[in-house]
Amino acid sequence: MAFFWNSWWMDDNKLQRFYWGKNAMTNAEGQCDMDFDEMGSSQQCMKVTDTWQSGGVRASVKLPPPEVETLSNIEDLLVRSLSTYQSRDIISSAIEASDYIPKLMEVYRKSLTDNDKEALNKLYNIVKLLFLLNRDSILDILIQQDMLWDVIGCLENNPSNSERLQHCNFLKESSNYHPILPSTKGNEEIISNIHHTHRLQYLFDCVLPPTSASVEENSYPTLANYIFYRKVEIVQQIQNDGSFLRTIFEELSNSETDSQRRCELIGFIRELCVFSQTLQHHPKELFVKKLVSLDILESIEVCFQHSNFHIKNGEKNLHSLSVDVLCYIIEL
Repeated sequence: MAFFWNSWWMDDNKLQRFYWGKNAMTNAEGQCDMDFDEMGSSQQCMKVTDTWQSGGVRASVKLPPPEVETLSNIEDLLVRSLSTYQSRDIISSAIEASDYIPKLMEVYRKSLTDNDKEALNKLYNIVKLLFLLNRDSILDILIQQDMLWDVIGCLENNPSNSERLQHCNFLKESSNYHPILPSTKGNEEIISNIHHTHRLQYLFDCVLPPTSASVEENSYPTLANYIFYRKVEIVQQIQNDGSFLRTIFEELSNSETDSQRRCELIGFIRELCVFSQTLQHHPKELFVKKLVSLDILESIEVCFQHSNFHIKNGEKNLHSLSVDVLCYIIEL
């Protein structure tokens, strides 16, 4: 007995419905292929398919080749894929399976070299739409360490801006990292996670455009959740490291530590306390006990005994940072 697919596609005017028989439309592997070229343009389709049987038949879409000439089609297809949960899944699976995003980044680098502003503007829209898919598998590709710079570079080309933004330059040059401890084999993973999370937070706060007039609505929940759990992971990594925090507090309490270095150390503790706000009650309590066992109150007292060093080009100083840490400890 033949079974049928219940399928939909979106066009410019209406939602149409039709039925496909298994033998007519599926390939030898039992997969229903939606060929972009055969269907014409994405103006006529983004087919979303539900199966009414347990035979293992699944839907897929053949994406336009990632080339400068097809960027408009890719953008159009992604816009239509946002309409339903099922269509997001179908397009995400196709993108993940075809190594599509690295190929798009190759197009970005070529367009950047050629100063092709029209292509760069389309790539901006495409990358924004990829984030709006809100799929873990797509996000994992977009935020890979070796991919993130090109992704941020794409998002510098907002068509609504007259000039290209300089997010990458800011992250690489203006946002200088103060090494709290020398990178060693024991702590290099912690330091790498801190730097990567900082870039992702900047991406979330400053690079990705809002898609709603309401500041309360989060348009990128998958990225927000990922950053949240990365912060939790960083706090737990530092808490579980036997020497990382101990070394910091020993230097912080040392009378020979200069004010600038002391300011950097207490600033790091402050950021760590901010991260710890994401923890649940029990791990947060363990974190506070860890800080108390390392004599954090004595370290804060030492900071108040030294001159009030001001951070260059910043509003914070040694004493205000120490007060912030003390308040966080009390609130935690």
